[in-house]
Amino acid sequence: MDSKVKKILKYVLSFALAGGLIAYSCSKVDWNSLGKAVGSCRWGYILLAMLAGVVAMYFRALRWRLTIKPIAPSITRMTSFHGVNIGNLSNMAVPYSGELVRCGVITSGTGAPYDQVLGTVALDRVWDLVSMFATLLLVMLLGGGRFGEFVSGWVRESFDASFLLIIALLLVAGGVFVAAVALLRKHDSALGRLCAKVYGLLRGMLQGFGSCIRMKGKWLFVFYTVVVWSMYWLQSVCTINALQGVFSDLGLVDALCLTLIGSLASVLPAPGSFGTFHAIIQFALSSVYFQGILAMDKVAADSYGMTYAIMAHETQAIVFILLGVFSLIMLSVNKKK
Repeated sequence: MDSKVKKILKYVLSFALAGGLIAYSCSKVDWNSLGKAVGSCRWGYILLAMLAGVVAMYFRALRWRLTIKPIAPSITRMTSFHGVNIGNLSNMAVPYSGELVRCGVITSGTGAPYDQVLGTVALDRVWDLVSMFATLLLVMLLGGGRFGEFVSGWVRESFDASFLLIIALLLVAGGVFVAAVALLRKHDSALGRLCAKVYGLLRGMLQGFGSCIRMKGKWLFVFYTVVVWSMYWLQSVCTINALQGVFSDLGLVDALCLTLIGSLASVLPAPGSFGTFHAIIQFALSSVYFQGILAMDKVAADSYGMTYAIMAHETQAIVFILLGVFSLIMLSVNKKK
């Protein structure tokens, strides 16, 4: 299949996934109830949530900069910040493209090897997974709030024997793939040359990944991570308080649960998590509410879930767009200078 056709097909499938999930989620909503909830929204809290989003992205950039400095000592805070912002903007159009785009921003700004910068991005994503598991442990330690039963059930259902078997098979398959690439790269053939390029990329990523071990300020890295996830938590708290007439019975631990559940949406390949975030948040909230917190009917529970999803996701999307446009303008101005 032609590479252009593959790209077009990938984009079509991504947008189809997002559109399908949004349509499915919206089909279960009472729009009159949702409209009243949005109409009574306390917008000061929404503005605070958006500000928290800006702070989170800045500290993500500071954290990423720590891992890049061993391979690009001249990198500035703003260069890293621009890379994160433009990457987020790119992800809103094409899923996962932002990881590659932000590496290009750093490479063009510092001259650092692209493959090594890509390795630091891989480290950044791995650390996000570690943070998610730490958040899950914190949720369980704090009792889970209203979401305790839902989260506990999800953990029991997800981490069963079949799940662990799949993880083990994926690790084995990854090891076999790397070993095959290392052996075939020495062959004088088209496949050998391709494997040599893949091997070079993997080696560069490993070197970039290892930059975390050489970086100075490891505790500062942890501190930045705590700030980032605290800002995510604050966004959830602000959204709940903005819709106080709807979610008056949800507390701080519930907000942390929503932060954790919402972060899972980034795993699926939908542009900007459109559709995926709405579907998973709606499912979580409607499951909790329909199971008896307020003993409401399914339509009302789904409407509550979609109200939160729209207010949380769309305001954050606005933040990403504004920051991305700001960084594009600043890079353009600096280039002209």
